[in-house]
Amino acid sequence: MCDLCKSAHEDQLHALWSCPELDVIWSDVSAWSFRMTSSFDSFKELVQWIFQNQKQQKLFAVMVWSIWSQQNQIRLHQPSCNSHLLAQTSKDRLEEFQAIQLSLKPRTVFSESNFSGAGVVIRNHQGFVIASLLQNFSQAFAPLEVEVLAAARDLEFAAELGIKHTVLEGDSLMLIQALKNGYVDLSPCGLLLDDVRYRSNFFTPLHYSHVKREGNKVDLASVS
Repeated sequence: MCDLCKSAHEDQLHALWSCPELDVIWSDVSAWSFRMTSSFDSFKELVQWIFQNQKQQKLFAVMVWSIWSQQNQIRLHQPSCNSHLLAQTSKDRLEEFQAIQLSLKPRTVFSESNFSGAGVVIRNHQGFVIASLLQNFSQAFAPLEVEVLAAARDLEFAAELGIKHTVLEGDSLMLIQALKNGYVDLSPCGLLLDDVRYRSNFFTPLHYSHVKREGNKVDLASVS
């Protein structure tokens, strides 16, 4: 039986879509009004209909994942997102991911007349995204300077998450070679490199890896 409503058999369609206890999650009439007017025999049929009619497929995927995750947490007596907040949380997750996805083409996200920025993504050993971050800098920097600043923020962010063993990836061959070889430069980038090296002392071990620019991006399949 369904753990939420206690009154129906818990198949995929019921658990993720049609259970009345999910009404508060699918309450956005502008997006999901068809939930009250259309019926489906299986979850697979629902997914096919969503894609055929282009009904916010990405948001649907994130919301379904959020519901599935929440129900598992409840079942295991773990902290979980409140159902009243789950729809907005799903939207926020999707918007954050889309911002990161755009930002990593290439790694240097943007460099306007008065500011710069970069995106940071942390993956686990299976390649799934476990954390992401957008960082704005208060002034415009040269592209290589932004790469070095982003590397420093990468390591700072990983340290904040308590990660000890990591590989720092980047699409700037000059930066990765400088970090690997440990040479010292008195230019502004050299001073920034010193900051990266200082932060690297937190990790045991820390490896550096150069990836081509077209490989330095995130796709939906990698979101955990």
